[in-house]
Amino acid sequence: MPARSSAVCAGFAIAALLVSAGGTAEGGNRPLSTGITVSDVGSQEQLGFDRIKKAGASMTRVIIYWSSVAPANEPQSWVPTNPGEPSYNWSEFDDQIKMAVNAGLTPLVQIYNAPRWAERCKRETPGICNPDISDFAAFTKAAARRYNGNYQGLPRVRFWEPWNEPNLFLFFEPQYKGKKKVSPILYRNMLNRFAGVVKGVNPSNTVVAGGLAPIERPGSLGPLDFARRVLCMKGRNKPKPI
Repeated sequence: MPARSSAVCAGFAIAALLVSAGGTAEGGNRPLSTGITVSDVGSQEQLGFDRIKKAGASMTRVIIYWSSVAPANEPQSWVPTNPGEPSYNWSEFDDQIKMAVNAGLTPLVQIYNAPRWAERCKRETPGICNPDISDFAAFTKAAARRYNGNYQGLPRVRFWEPWNEPNLFLFFEPQYKGKKKVSPILYRNMLNRFAGVVKGVNPSNTVVAGGLAPIERPGSLGPLDFARRVLCMKGRNKPKPI
């Protein structure tokens, strides 16, 4: 069931899917709600989603690559919040979400990887360097509208996640500016804007945050340190808002 945490400087409740609603009020066993992510690359087939369901999963994560849907160059005249914008190509992800639902799975959609024109800095790996928050919000609104259950017969998506492992330099940059840890601040701003857009499209949507890399690597932040900074918390035994 969704467990919500709030932070003074975050501005929005952050929901994380932790456990299913099974169990008792006395604290009985509550089995995990299992999900399997869709492969990042390659075309998908219905059989794959059917097998995810048969394996016992109730959810699947579908990663929408922003850079794959959006045009390679930003058009001079377009409406990026429009789910039917002609410059967008949603076909691959429409198919994945429909196949997930056809298999009886609940889709969790992650939006990740910016087009080059929406990055505010550049790294060798494209799509990960300080994505422009306004551009990200516009694309998110288009996606949330498209999968709101009332657009061209496409399925409803309730669960949404902004970005992948933002505490790891492989997926989100910059992690540091000099010695200052800036990735939690940048991600907090992204998360707040994302949550506002997703909830604005449908208040019953759930924003899932914090899909973090499980260990600290050189040039990145450990998951606990990153989460504390995103939530503006200090202290170890009894954390408090800053």
